[in-house]
Amino acid sequence: MINQKTGERSFEVNSELTLSELFDLIVRNKLTVLISVSFFSIASLVYAFSLEDVYKSEAILASVPEDRSSNSQLYDLSEFAGFNLGSSKLNKSDQALEILKSLDFFEAFATKYDVLVPLMAATGWNKEKNELVFTKNFEKKIYSTQEAHKVFLNKLNISPDSKGIIKISLEHFSPFVAQNWLERLIFEINSTIKEEDKYKAEQSISFLREEISKTDFIGIKSALNNLIEKQIETVMLANTTPDYVFTTLSKPFSPEKKYLPNRLLILSMGFIFGFSISFLYIFLRFHLVKFK
Repeated sequence: MINQKTGERSFEVNSELTLSELFDLIVRNKLTVLISVSFFSIASLVYAFSLEDVYKSEAILASVPEDRSSNSQLYDLSEFAGFNLGSSKLNKSDQALEILKSLDFFEAFATKYDVLVPLMAATGWNKEKNELVFTKNFEKKIYSTQEAHKVFLNKLNISPDSKGIIKISLEHFSPFVAQNWLERLIFEINSTIKEEDKYKAEQSISFLREEISKTDFIGIKSALNNLIEKQIETVMLANTTPDYVFTTLSKPFSPEKKYLPNRLLILSMGFIFGFSISFLYIFLRFHLVKFK
């Protein structure tokens, strides 16, 4: 376009690209696109196959219905009489799940079953020998329980629903270790809550018997004796019930197929990233040249 006043030629710059122009731009720079896509695809492929397979063992649990009648009676009577028995109105299965994720529970579990080294030092699993692969000099390292607890929680997934069904899973390089640990976790949380309830019931029985000896009222003695019977039932139930808080609907299994990594997804992300980088480079270069 010629400026009528100065007689000089000026240019109008249109910064917008049509779809056909954009496609033509990519075709003319196909070598750049090919190099970028190839580089990031190969890099992602190498990365994907450098990762060790991870397996996930799963189980489905159901909360065991709890009899709240005796606990609520004991709690209400102790409040009325001005005593504190340390009773709790929280759901027992909810308490158990919180304990399962606690540092104290993990520390006891890790000590009992020698979990720290396979958890922190393992770098893979030899399928032929069915052996874990460890880092060099792992025997000489001292592993932090708190750090191990964080790693453990990242591998543990707990999904409860409103119906009392809990899906629980555990990841590890070895499918057999994942299954073994998950089985022991379920056993230990049942045992922990069972022993705790048993201890509280025995303490309540001692307390109630002491209170009976202090009163002369027949009605109160009768009520306290009824509560003692309920606590004795709790002790008996704890002694005879292995699935105290959770019953297993689907047992932990040793998975045959890996859970992670998703190598096809990693390769696809590398391809997309490579194409995006090349397209951004071509687009920016086009505009820099155009506006010079």
